[in-house]
Amino acid sequence: MSEGGGPPLLGAIDWEHFQPDHAVEPLLLLTIIVCSTGFWTLLARSIVGGILLTAAAQFVLYLLLVFFVTLVNRMAPVNPGETNLVHTPELHAALSWFVCGFGASYAMVMLWLSRKKFARHALAV
Repeated sequence: MSEGGGPPLLGAIDWEHFQPDHAVEPLLLLTIIVCSTGFWTLLARSIVGGILLTAAAQFVLYLLLVFFVTLVNRMAPVNPGETNLVHTPELHAALSWFVCGFGASYAMVMLWLSRKKFARHALAV
């Protein structure tokens, strides 16, 4: 604890309100970043270039997600003040599964491409 009995300086996890199903997206993002950084770094042939390409790839994936959600919302327009289609529990759960499946597939493909590119690079040296 910090002086005065207040909250810790660097923060703490509130385990009473922690829900494991809310941790899926951050863990998936971390997995995607870790699995794809190797490929982008080898492609750019520099660490800084790899970091920039990884960030650009994550931004493109985010834009694709926003485009997809916007497209789904336009299928069933709602009146102002009503809940959007993607925020209904059933569709939100389906979209979460779709995003997790797509993200895990992207991570596996990028990890495979990283290994393949590294093996080709190691044989060339």
